[in-house]
Amino acid sequence: MKDPIYIEPLGTDAPLSVLCNNLMGLPNLALLDGPGWGSNILTADPFDVLTWTGTYAESQNLGLLGSSGFEALKFMLAKYRHKNPTSTDIFLGAAIGEIAYESAYRIERIRGAKKPYDYPLMRFGLYDWAVTPNGETGENLLIWTNTGCRPVSYIEEIRSRLLNPMTSNPAVIQKTEAHSDFSPGEYHNAVKRVLRYIEDGDIYQACISRLIHGKLSAHPKTVYDQIARRTGTSHMSAYLHDGDKATISSSPEMYVVGNHKQVFSQPIKGTRPRSRDPVQDTQLSTDLRNSDKDLAENIMIVDVLRNDLGKISVPGGVTTSKLAQLITHPAIHHLESRIEAQLRSEIEITEVLKALFPGGSVTGAPKIRAMEIIAEIERGARNGYCGVIASLGFDMSVTSSIPIRTIYAHKDNFEFRVGGGIVADSAPKTEYAETCDKAASLLLALNATESL
Repeated sequence: MKDPIYIEPLGTDAPLSVLCNNLMGLPNLALLDGPGWGSNILTADPFDVLTWTGTYAESQNLGLLGSSGFEALKFMLAKYRHKNPTSTDIFLGAAIGEIAYESAYRIERIRGAKKPYDYPLMRFGLYDWAVTPNGETGENLLIWTNTGCRPVSYIEEIRSRLLNPMTSNPAVIQKTEAHSDFSPGEYHNAVKRVLRYIEDGDIYQACISRLIHGKLSAHPKTVYDQIARRTGTSHMSAYLHDGDKATISSSPEMYVVGNHKQVFSQPIKGTRPRSRDPVQDTQLSTDLRNSDKDLAENIMIVDVLRNDLGKISVPGGVTTSKLAQLITHPAIHHLESRIEAQLRSEIEITEVLKALFPGGSVTGAPKIRAMEIIAEIERGARNGYCGVIASLGFDMSVTSSIPIRTIYAHKDNFEFRVGGGIVADSAPKTEYAETCDKAASLLLALNATESL
């Protein structure tokens, strides 16, 4: 495959989230917008789409590609791989998409596994163009990579569309009502069930969640913009839109970042809400920093990730460079760690995704038993929640997030999940309150009130 043949200033420095509006109506729109993504990316209309139902994987152009989504994705990336990229910090083409949490049931045998409803286990668009800011000057660049799939005239059509007068979605979001699949009392009982499993020695931790859903009263992009206006762009913000479905993610959590030689992951465990009162906000962050419970949660998940990364790394190649460090985001305080790994030479980036999947921070320890308990206690499939949103470069790079704080829109409905890690000294009422803290910014953006 050739190096990019088209790299030009776009001619506008408008934010990608604003330019995004001019691409509405194109299939598989993707906006990766946050410091955790490295270079922010705006793209749409992929030259191919890979979908995995769990039974078969299918390319829009190539047809059926077997029964494994991960193997099909590996094949597609190899087909368009740059053998000798001239640069590793510009867009050279990428597969961008989502992997549903329930994909894990095709990797491990999980008792009580729930099947997603009308939701593919994996869906990736393969993109040969993107708008991305120049890392040095900040100006927007339009980059087209020659995959041999489209004529040069195509990128000029994209440029014209991007430079049209800016469009916007109505900013008014009508008030709506949200409902949960667990009442406060039912969630308290769910926490107690996990505590009994911990007492019995089955697990050390399990991360359970509840579903919040309702009627969507605005365009999904309007909701995304509201979150950004109210709380700022999150570390791994993303907006994916195709047809009548959209993913609105303000996730702070990285899944894995790196390339075919080395990767790192930054799991989050331990949460406190922000406060507008500076004194109270400082007290909340201090309380989190000094919490033995939250520290224990974080250390357990670091152990899970070290074990997962150890399966694909050289001997002695896994290190913990940061442990339970306090990180403050616009809406929330977190404890975050960082684990780095030197990969074995034969490992592909798709194998990295698979080895860590699903993230230890959203399952528990030991991971498999925790997932069985999650499947037993939660009502319905997680679908996209706690799966992965990923950009897999044709230069063998990977940048990915775990979609927490993520709203899924379908037609005029929305849903999202909120949860937390349950350990031996968890208190049911406190755990429920934590889910409310995590839901608050999303409900505010939706102009929704949760009915109890």
